[in-house]
Amino acid sequence: MYIASAVFVLLIFPLIVNIKAYYKAGSGRVLFKIIIAFIPVNGFVRIKGGVIYIHFGDKFAVAVRPLSLRKMMDGSSGMLRSVEILKLYTNINFPYRNEKDIKLPATFIPFLTITAPIIKTKKPFADIYNYTTVGKGEKTQFFIDYTFALNLISLITMGVRKLKNGI
Repeated sequence: MYIASAVFVLLIFPLIVNIKAYYKAGSGRVLFKIIIAFIPVNGFVRIKGGVIYIHFGDKFAVAVRPLSLRKMMDGSSGMLRSVEILKLYTNINFPYRNEKDIKLPATFIPFLTITAPIIKTKKPFADIYNYTTVGKGEKTQFFIDYTFALNLISLITMGVRKLKNGI
């Protein structure tokens, strides 16, 4: 009885996931930290020769080709609709040395300004902050902090659908 209750609770109640990522231009990798229900996972992502390598420490990495990643994500829109965004925080810092350096931030600022209200109309309880700064610094930097909730039933449903239709 207790095991059935525990399984029911795990399937129904939301699983909180927090993803933090940091990129500095020229470093060649994106550092990340994922926290799933109080269990942290650290690592970094590197792209080399058209292959994405996801490193979980110094000795373990997973190689993913971009096309296979896209194929895996096809059909997952049902699961993505069941994801509840709790927090989305982005911070992009562009260096500014002369007038030519303003072109790249000038394209990002309107895009980020528009996306926050659009997401807020779909997810009114989400905390969404987009900061784009142009200032001192040598390299472009990007930081994202994304927290969302989903339940295991949506993941299982997506997995069964994938197996049924072929991965």
